Amino acid sequence: MNLKQAARHLGVHYQTAYKLVRSGRLAAVCIGARYEISEAAIEAYLAERQALRRAPARPRRAPAGARPASDPFAAAEAALRALTGSTATVMELVAEALVTSLGDLAVTRELSLDGTTFLPAVVRHADPVRRATAAATVGEWSMAVAGSRVLSIVADGELVLREIVAQDCVRRGVDAEVTQYLDDTGVHSMIVAPARADDAVVGLVAVTRDQPGRPYTRDDVAIVERAAAITGAAIMHGRLTTASRRRRRALVEAVGELFEADNESSTADSLLAAGPVGELVCDVTGRVFMANHAVGRLLGTPVDEMLGRRLAELVATDAQGPHAAQLDRLVRGELSFADSRLRRVNGTHEPAPADVALRLAIVRDVQAQPRAIVGVAHELPVAAVGE
Repeated sequence: MNLKQAARHLGVHYQTAYKLVRSGRLAAVCIGARYEISEAAIEAYLAERQALRRAPARPRRAPAGARPASDPFAAAEAALRALTGSTATVMELVAEALVTSLGDLAVTRELSLDGTTFLPAVVRHADPVRRATAAATVGEWSMAVAGSRVLSIVADGELVLREIVAQDCVRRGVDAEVTQYLDDTGVHSMIVAPARADDAVVGLVAVTRDQPGRPYTRDDVAIVERAAAITGAAIMHGRLTTASRRRRRALVEAVGELFEADNESSTADSLLAAGPVGELVCDVTGRVFMANHAVGRLLGTPVDEMLGRRLAELVATDAQGPHAAQLDRLVRGELSFADSRLRRVNGTHEPAPADVALRLAIVRDVQAQPRAIVGVAHELPVAAVGE
């Protein structure tokens, strides 16, 4: 239909329909000097408009399984369970929990992907002046692993406990510009623990005492190790979230280009990457016609058994209803991207992770016709203390 017909169908003025097309909210194809709008584009826009008017699906409530409020790490663990990983948020909450539990200064750092540098830190302290000083000095600086014996030990996966820290060592180990601040506060005791994910060190957690006379003990180590476990899981969660989102958008673009070229059969398999992120492509009914080995592992079903089956058959029975509703929202145009958590999966040949993030997206052609659904999946890391 043309633009005037589309405006009548939508019940809006012609100029309003034109603005919707120009803004990209209403898909249209320009043919000569006029726009042509498909029924699929109209349906997708109406579904999106209806979604904007819908109230939140659920009221705000405490996450299921959250620890009692008396647990200082409850907030950090609740943030870790969020479907979309925010490493910075969890690291901030971990540092705050350490200040509450142990004091005085608490620091969390991520290790660079190449393992050579600990990145700028999240810094917390109960005293706002000391927190500001620490954050503006050591907190804003990256720290090379090779430049510190303690950092080298931690990067190798070992915890460092120094009940009493010699002050001459502290002064030799800090930048000359920072020495002046040691008159007001110092490092008189410390614990530095590696934050791990999948047996690899991905960061660190550290606590230090400002004054002598209250050294850390072995009992304090358990608290720091718990903080490190949460931090390691958060760093991995954030990395997987970033990688999966990037791959999902790349797949939407690549699959869309194949459909535009009407050549999806010849090069489709080369679209899927190898690696920890699972990838698949379905038709608009949810039937899988491409999948990589990672998604087979995550869903507990070999790839050759997945092909030709609907995705709903590969998730747990109690998740099939919500999954079908999610696919319907994508196809109708209410959503372009949809994320969900699979708490259990129907594995057929080997144990699969208990918690998996499944991130779907709809692929549409230039006339807004739904052509395919792409999906990426990854394990949701959990804090594993003592492993």
